[in-house]
Amino acid sequence: MSFAQVSDAVLFALSVLSAAVAGVEISGFFPVHARPRALRRPGGSLLIAALGTGAVCLTAAALGLGLRSLPWPAVIIAGGLAALAAPVVFESTPRRFWDSRSGTAVTAMVNFGLLGVLLSLHR
Repeated sequence: MSFAQVSDAVLFALSVLSAAVAGVEISGFFPVHARPRALRRPGGSLLIAALGTGAVCLTAAALGLGLRSLPWPAVIIAGGLAALAAPVVFESTPRRFWDSRSGTAVTAMVNFGLLGVLLSLHR
């Protein structure tokens, strides 16, 4: 693999990991009565919607990048390992981060930031 493909594979894996971590985080917010108190207040649903939107868009962009610029075995291996690592990353981060409004906002911003990088580098 060339340097460009290796860097694309790293960006792809990082994007899949970030989107998968967001998916794990979102799964803890449903049903609504299971949400942390901070996210049951006004605006909490908007933060969760932004997190979900960022994760879905990032996943689509990452798959587009992967399928366009990487060999399919690299897509399967890098994406699979990244998705499998998401629960480990989630569990290794303090619970107070995930249960806070700022933690949800930071995760959404990371997803949108990676989406911006993907879109700017691979038009």
